[in-house]
Amino acid sequence: GDGGAPGDGGFGDGGFGDGGSAGDGGSSGSTATIYDLSVGDLVISEVMQNPSAVGDSVGEWFEITNLSGMDVDLTDLGVSDRDGEAFLVDAPVVLAAGGRVVFGNNADSATNGGVPVDYEYSGMSLGNSADEIVLTAGSTELDAIEYDGGATWPDPTGASMTLSPSALDATSNDDGSNWCEASSSYGDGDLGTPGAANDSCSVDSGSTGDTGTAGDGGTVGDGGTPGDGGAIGDGGAPGDGGAIGDGGAPGDGGTPGDGGSAGDGGSDGVVSVTDLAAGDLVITEVMQNPAAVSDSAGEYFELYNASGSTVDLAGLQVRNASSSENFSVADSVEVAAGDYVVFGVNGDPTTNGGVTVDVVYSWSDFVLGNGADSIYVGNGSIIIDRIAYDGGTDWPDPTGAAMSLSPAALDATSNDDGTNWCEGTSEIVADGDKGTPGAANDSCSVDSGSTGDTGTAGDGGAIGDGGTPGDGGAIGDGGAPGDGGAIGDGGAPGDGGAPGDTGASSTLSVGDLAFGDLVISEVMMAPAAVADSLGEWFEVVSTLSAPVDLEGLVVQDDSGTDSFTVSGSLVVPAGGRVVFGIAGDPGVNGGVDVDYDYDGMTLDDDADQISLVSGGTVIDWIGYDTSLGFPVAAGTSMSLAETAMDSDSNDFSGNWCNSTTTYGDGDQGTPGSTNDDCTSSTSTLSVSDLIAGDLVISEIMQNPDAVGDSAGEWFEVTNQSGAEVDLWGLLVTDDGADSFTVEASLVVAAGDSVVLGNNADTTTNGGAPVDYEYSGMTLGNGSDSIILSNSETTIDAVFYDGGKTFPDPSGASMSLSGDSLNATDNDDGANWCEAETIFGDGDFGTPGDPNPTCAGASGADLGMSDLMAGDLVITEVMQDPAAVADSAGEWFEIYNAAGASVDLLGLQVSDSAGSETFTVASSLVLDAGGYAVLGRNGDITTNGGVTVDYVYPGEDFTLGNGADTIILSDGVSTLDGIAYDGGVDWPDPSGASMTLDPTALDATSNDDGGNWCTATSEIAAGADLGTPGAANDSCG
Repeated sequence: GDGGAPGDGGFGDGGFGDGGSAGDGGSSGSTATIYDLSVGDLVISEVMQNPSAVGDSVGEWFEITNLSGMDVDLTDLGVSDRDGEAFLVDAPVVLAAGGRVVFGNNADSATNGGVPVDYEYSGMSLGNSADEIVLTAGSTELDAIEYDGGATWPDPTGASMTLSPSALDATSNDDGSNWCEASSSYGDGDLGTPGAANDSCSVDSGSTGDTGTAGDGGTVGDGGTPGDGGAIGDGGAPGDGGAIGDGGAPGDGGTPGDGGSAGDGGSDGVVSVTDLAAGDLVITEVMQNPAAVSDSAGEYFELYNASGSTVDLAGLQVRNASSSENFSVADSVEVAAGDYVVFGVNGDPTTNGGVTVDVVYSWSDFVLGNGADSIYVGNGSIIIDRIAYDGGTDWPDPTGAAMSLSPAALDATSNDDGTNWCEGTSEIVADGDKGTPGAANDSCSVDSGSTGDTGTAGDGGAIGDGGTPGDGGAIGDGGAPGDGGAIGDGGAPGDGGAPGDTGASSTLSVGDLAFGDLVISEVMMAPAAVADSLGEWFEVVSTLSAPVDLEGLVVQDDSGTDSFTVSGSLVVPAGGRVVFGIAGDPGVNGGVDVDYDYDGMTLDDDADQISLVSGGTVIDWIGYDTSLGFPVAAGTSMSLAETAMDSDSNDFSGNWCNSTTTYGDGDQGTPGSTNDDCTSSTSTLSVSDLIAGDLVISEIMQNPDAVGDSAGEWFEVTNQSGAEVDLWGLLVTDDGADSFTVEASLVVAAGDSVVLGNNADTTTNGGAPVDYEYSGMTLGNGSDSIILSNSETTIDAVFYDGGKTFPDPSGASMSLSGDSLNATDNDDGANWCEAETIFGDGDFGTPGDPNPTCAGASGADLGMSDLMAGDLVITEVMQDPAAVADSAGEWFEIYNAAGASVDLLGLQVSDSAGSETFTVASSLVLDAGGYAVLGRNGDITTNGGVTVDYVYPGEDFTLGNGADTIILSDGVSTLDGIAYDGGVDWPDPSGASMTLDPTALDATSNDDGGNWCTATSEIAAGADLGTPGAANDSCG
């Protein structure tokens, strides 16, 4: 093995690696890499967190011992705490088997207290009281300790914390009782043994036991068997020594294991938010209007985990109904089954009203309205739960108390009903606001009306005997099927008999509806056949198994200014559809059969909302927005996929498509009928749908020159999934503490690239066209990493190394070779090069555009950025074929006059107006003196028999039959261009190409139409005339 960089088997994309753990070199080499290690092969064995001889800033250090049995190069070892401080070992540090290495913040023994430091780091400090040290190889945690400032660990000043030599393993070092203060002096007088065997800790190991026959020490020891990566944490077995001993105490040898924490290797049984189904999380408490502190300091809400499993909330998305306010959970937050988690704007209990907040979000991103507002929680694919409170109509509207869900209604259906909520009654702190954040809610004192009077004879169908309606029943004792049917014994004269037969009719009313009973299924917001004021309409589907009368249904947008209420009976059959339209006359509305015509509401073309509300309960809501990928197009309705016909799925743009069926006066839609099939349209994937390799990190600007790093860093991601993807929810991290989550819709077409940067303002960021502006992450100028994931799968990762194998430019991006555009090849620094194309304010890169092939990667001598004007020559044009249609048979030919082979990747082709253009998006190597044919159709059976070297999108570039232009450029400079004139000076053939005379084969002579003529050679027998890909016919 080469013992060097991990290669394709190292980091990669399937965890932090494309696959194997050994890298290109395998484990057979004389020196292993960190990717050859297993959990526990490295052990943190000594920590100097608080020196006395020198200051902390120059004298902190820690020691690692190698128990792997191999010599190991520690290059790329990640070291971090759990609070955001981290560094990556970016130079070779070979640690012999059984040896020790000292990491310090200062390698100068003259100023660091006399410590022999092997590797100097920055970016991390060792807390004097409690802190952590974590060692990682990619995504694998090799060892970790968490010292506690004296509770169970030593807390010395001027001495290191030293691990007992008898506890030198990655399980035992989790237990603070196995550590002690060093006693040997070093350097300038502090105590410790940096790089040498540790002092013995005077700890009774319990080898004979204090009193009992079993012995306190036992055979298992503190660590138990499972080790750092064990399934049941570091501890496991019943403590230090089997039996408890005669004395009943657990023995000197230690506590009952390390405590059953997850161990250094992680926990088991934790599901991610992408695993959750609707209802697995329940919104249970909302403090929208605190009195003890301001709203901006004291707002919070609470979720209950009803999933039955421990859930990691990383990636959970929270928003209001319109998505105008939203945030995502960026960090790991685990919630056990049946537990509560509190989200708040302020994590300080001394200033937030005494609330213990688990997840802190920004009040500028998400505000809880004091009147009516909504809370939606989801995972990017489904809504897990939502509520829409109404400011006091059906919901409580307290000040200084939380809105609290009744413990008897602890599910995601019951919490839609405002009558299941009440004001909190328990004080959070003495004399404070009222609520139970993080704990079971106060009981809501509501009379359910369950007793009532059942009415033995039914009273003939009035309202039953039901007596008073009861405080809390939706319709009192006589309402729901209770005391004699929904409307008594049947409304008929009454049979005097049993509990009735559910009324004069089985038709439900809007008061009977719950969330999801109606679904908004089709919207025509931009008709073309008639004006919007006549032709707007939308369709609603009933999911009920009984008919429903929609009289009294309120339809509105989020502002409430646009609204109407259904007046008069409007019965929708079970499973039926109803069409609401702005005009009811098919003679003027475009030919729509409208069931109910309304006024007071319009549908905006680009973005709007439709809510269906009954008695304060939202039955369904959609918020369409073209910027979020909703398919709004003139003359066609937006149609919900039949496979997504529910009130959660219709919130997501990927479940909608444009209708294709023509109705009435020529617009497209299916009002009142089954929707068109959306599967034939391009469906938009969410981040949770992606697998390793679907996204590829393709360009990195870590060190701009035109502007500062803080204004001009960016990186590019290319979509290789084969489908359109919305990157909302994508988690971006390095292998340390930097991270951010894409918190808005960011749709990337298949094969396209998107640029993410720390500054979206092109006037100050160096001119980069940034598609998404992030914060919380910097790109190191030397070594660093970028990792893309969906909280469950690592989609792609790049670990660049500051020049060892990757380029390390200043003022230019690191550019992945255009022929290596996949998530395996981008692990290898040899497939990256410095960009050579100028953009913006003068730095080099191709942000958002195809990358050129790196020299040596494609085998070509030159790339596009190496060419000068005249190196490529346009030599033949078939603008008007006769054997096939223009759309199938147009092509043109390019000659390589550069004197060396050229990769045409990145070549831009346009007309003079720039209205028609395309870019060569894949490697196309053209030998010196060779010809390349670019055409609209690569199929020789349908294109007239032409062998096409590169197929471009015909809708992007056409060749005019009269006059037109063709211009070749590298994105900065024009390489060649011609302007033919439809027969004035140039030939204007049909069924034959225009061909440049072989004696005029340069980029000046081809400007003159007198040097062109009509081709005379047949492309194929009986076909059009031309010499595509070969020397031209002579014009003489």
